[in-house]
Amino acid sequence: MEKRLLLALVLSVGIMFAWQMLFMPKKAPVPKDGAATQQVDPQQGQLQGKPSSKPLADAPKAADAPAADAAIAADPNAPVVPAPEAVADAAGKPADAAVVPAAPEPPKPVVEEIHTVSTPLYDGEFSSLQASVKRWEFKDPRYSVAVKDPKTGEEQREQIDLVSTRTKAPGHWPLTLRFPNLKGTDAPGDGWTYEKTAKGFRYYYDSPQKVRFIKEYTFDPNNAYSFDLTVKIQNRSATPVLESMELELSAYRAEEDLQGGGFGGPSTNNQVPKVFIDDSTEDEEDNDELAKGWRQTGQISWAAIDEHYFMTAIIPQQRENVAVFAKRGEDKILYMTMTLPEYKTDAGMETVHSFTVFMGPKELHILKEVGHDLEESVNFWILGVLAKPMLSILKWSQGILGNWGLAILILTLVVKLILFPLTHKSYVSMQRMKDLKPKMDRLKEKYKDDREEFNRQVMDLYKREKVNPLGGCLPMLLQMPVYIALYRALWGAVELYNAPFIVGWINDLSLPEPGTIKILPIILGAMMFAQQKLTPQAMDNEQQKMMMWMMPIMMVVFMWFLPAGLVLYIMASTFLGVLQQVVYNKYKIGSPNTPSTPAKGKKAKA
Repeated sequence: MEKRLLLALVLSVGIMFAWQMLFMPKKAPVPKDGAATQQVDPQQGQLQGKPSSKPLADAPKAADAPAADAAIAADPNAPVVPAPEAVADAAGKPADAAVVPAAPEPPKPVVEEIHTVSTPLYDGEFSSLQASVKRWEFKDPRYSVAVKDPKTGEEQREQIDLVSTRTKAPGHWPLTLRFPNLKGTDAPGDGWTYEKTAKGFRYYYDSPQKVRFIKEYTFDPNNAYSFDLTVKIQNRSATPVLESMELELSAYRAEEDLQGGGFGGPSTNNQVPKVFIDDSTEDEEDNDELAKGWRQTGQISWAAIDEHYFMTAIIPQQRENVAVFAKRGEDKILYMTMTLPEYKTDAGMETVHSFTVFMGPKELHILKEVGHDLEESVNFWILGVLAKPMLSILKWSQGILGNWGLAILILTLVVKLILFPLTHKSYVSMQRMKDLKPKMDRLKEKYKDDREEFNRQVMDLYKREKVNPLGGCLPMLLQMPVYIALYRALWGAVELYNAPFIVGWINDLSLPEPGTIKILPIILGAMMFAQQKLTPQAMDNEQQKMMMWMMPIMMVVFMWFLPAGLVLYIMASTFLGVLQQVVYNKYKIGSPNTPSTPAKGKKAKA
C-alpha cells in the first residue's frame, strides 16, 4: 500500500513538472532602466480637448489569444501574461480536472526607486511606488522658510518643498493616479516601472488583464515651473476597459506653522483648494466646510492647492464635465481630486489624457506664460485693473533701487501724486468747514430750542458760503478703491516674500514686524495723532478729543498683526498726508481771502 502511494506521488510530481515545461508560457522580460522604447508624438490625441483613442499596432485579436501571447512575450514592452488554470487538448476537450497547476510564486516585495529632475529653478523627486511627486524644492534663496533645529533650538533657513505630505501621507503624494470605478481590469498598484525618455521619463504598470497604464512626464527648460503629464491606457486585452480617472493633490501644514492671519484674516501660507470654473475663481478657506467636503463641477480650466504665494495646479486638456472634490481629513491633510468623465478604451485601443502641471511661485508674468487663466489665482479682488499697474510700478522701482522697502515708498509717493487733486479738494473743503464753525456755533446757540429752524439756517449758510458739507468726504471716498487695490497688490505679491527692508530689523516684508515692540505701528499711531491735531475739524471739542485718541489707537492695534510691507505703505502715506497738512496750514491754503457777504437785498441772519 505504501509503495503504491509513493508511486502515485512520484507520478503526480512528474506530470506536474512535464505540464510546467511543455504548456506553461514563459514570463515576458521586464524592460530595464533606459531601455529603448517607441517614441510617441506628444501632440497625438489632443484634438478638441477630449481624450484620444487610437489602435495599438501590436494589439491581439480575440480569436488569436495564443498567438498574441507569444507576440507579447517577444515584445519587451508587453505586459506579463498570467498562467492559465486549464488548457484544452487538441480535440477541444478540457484537461483532466485532477491535474493541479503549480502554485504561483509569492509576490516579491515592492522596492521604491527615486528618480530626480533638476533645473536651475527647482529639484524634483519622483517615486516609483505611485509614479508621483515626492519632493519639489525651490532653489531660489528667496523661497526659503525659517525653522528651528529641534536639538539646538537655533533658527535656520530651509528651502521650501511644495510636497508637504512626504512623511505625513505616504501614497498620497501629488499627482497620484486612481481609478475608483475601473471595469475590465485591475487598478494599478504600487511598483511602477521606470523608463527614461528624450525630454523626461515615464512610468508604466501592467495589469494581469493585459492593460498597461502609463504616466509620462515631459520637461521643457523654457517652461519655468510647469511640465506636461500624459496618462495613457493601452488595452491589449479582448475586453473593453471603462475608467473614470482621478488625479490627486495633497497638502499638510501644522497650525503652529501658519503665518499672519491676524484678526481672522487669511494666513499668508494657508493651503486652500481653488478652481477656475466657468470663467470665475472659486475657493474655500473655511476648515469646517472643508471637513464636510467641497465639490465643484463644470468647465474647469485648472484646479489647485493654493498656498497664498505658491501653488500646485493641474490644468486638464479636457475641461468639460470635470469634477473637483476637496476635503480636509481628521489627519489635517487637505486632499483634492480631479475626476474626468467615464471613458471607454476598446480592445486593441489606446486612450490618452493630457495635463499641464504647475508647481511654483505665483509671479504674474510666470503664470501668464503658462496660460489657461492661471494668473487669476492671484486674488486682487474686484480691483485688479488698479492693482496690476501698481504692482508693475513696484517691480520697476525695485529694479532701479534694489530694495523692496524703498520701492514701496516710491509707489506710495506715486499714488499720492496721482490722487493729489482729490486730496487737495478734500483739504480745502475741510478748511472751509472749519472757518464756518464759529458761525455754526452761533446758530446753534440761537436756535437751540428749534432744531428744524437750525437745520434750515445751516443750509442757507452753506449756500451763501458756497461750501459743500460732503466736500471733504467725497474725495476721500473716491480714493478708497485705490487704497484697497494697493493693499491687495502688496498683500498678494510673492515678490515681497522674504524681501528685506533693513536687514536685522525687517527681514521679510510679507510677515509682521518681528519683536515684542513693533516700531512701524507705533510710528504710524504717532503720525495719525499728529494728523488729527493738524486737520481742520468742524465737530465739537468732545467728539474731536475722542476721535483724536481713538483712531490712532485702533490703527496701531490693527497694524500690529499685518505684514510689514503694508504697514510701511500706510505709514508712508500718513507721513505724506501730515506733510501736506503742515504746508496747507502754514500758507492758509483753502481759507477765504475776504469774509463772506450776504446776498444783495438780504440781511444776514447769523
